[in-house]
Amino acid sequence: MAGLSTLVDTFEDGTVNGTLWPTQYGTAVTETGGRLRMTCDTTFAGCASATIYTLDSFTVEPFPPALNSAPADCYGTVMAKSAAQADGTTVGFFIDRITGNMHCVIWSGFFDAGAATVTYNATNHAFLHFTYNGTTFVWQSSLTLTGTRTTLRTASGGTLPAWRSNSDFQVYFDTHRDGGTSNFYEIGSFNAPTSEIHTTSGTGRATAVGTSTSSKLATSTGSARTTALGTSAVTTQRTTVGIGRALAGASSVTVKQVATTGTARALAGANASATTTRATTGTARAIASASTTVGGGVSPVYARVGSDWVEAVAKVYQSGVWVEPVPKVYQGGVWETL
Repeated sequence: MAGLSTLVDTFEDGTVNGTLWPTQYGTAVTETGGRLRMTCDTTFAGCASATIYTLDSFTVEPFPPALNSAPADCYGTVMAKSAAQADGTTVGFFIDRITGNMHCVIWSGFFDAGAATVTYNATNHAFLHFTYNGTTFVWQSSLTLTGTRTTLRTASGGTLPAWRSNSDFQVYFDTHRDGGTSNFYEIGSFNAPTSEIHTTSGTGRATAVGTSTSSKLATSTGSARTTALGTSAVTTQRTTVGIGRALAGASSVTVKQVATTGTARALAGANASATTTRATTGTARAIASASTTVGGGVSPVYARVGSDWVEAVAKVYQSGVWVEPVPKVYQGGVWETL
């Protein structure tokens, strides 16, 4: 039986996966902007996985609803529950927007006398982690997906419920408010592939649908995003103002983009092994229709014209003209000209 740690969703494809999340209720549950979205209103809204897992560990990126004048009830939860147990008998995190606290709980009838309570902080608690190693429950938080974890609570021995060994676990998220202005409870990822994410203002996100070995994003204002449908080995993006984005349809080995003002973008339809795009003002864009590979030289790039494939020369649009870039490769932390 697979553990909850095997349930992975980055919510990037715009459609809720009905196989992974067969239970959805309340006002429409959607995937929007790379997040699972549940409406926080006076109904009860939520999303739950299949009941086919054992309890081991999970990591989640929650974006709880803002209070928005709710008088007495406004929350978002992340819970793991055995299907054999009654509602309200579960383990996980309860984010209470009325009190501003987050509770690490083992509920029985929606109550836990030993719950650990901390003041919720969106930065410090950006990622929440739960682990059961066979003897101990551990609740933790971190600023980034791979950053240092802060332990919020541990439980072991007689504190642990008997149902922890069941093989019918599911994870669920739910939200509700008793008044005020409706808004959303969102989940950015569940057990996302390992990436390093840092953001000061705006959004920084690294997502690998296949495998991400090392992805690092930095953004001061605006958005930096790396999305790899196959494998992303090394991707570095920086944006000061505007957007820096790398999209790889199959495999992106090294893509480096720097945008000071405006937009720098590298798009690879198949494989991009070394692509450098720089923009100081305006737009710089490199597009490979088929393959650009560096390894003892630069292989041709082909474009389809009518029914024929013809060799094309990769160029970058700068200062109103198209210029042929100098091939470079990222090695040892620096860009080297081939």
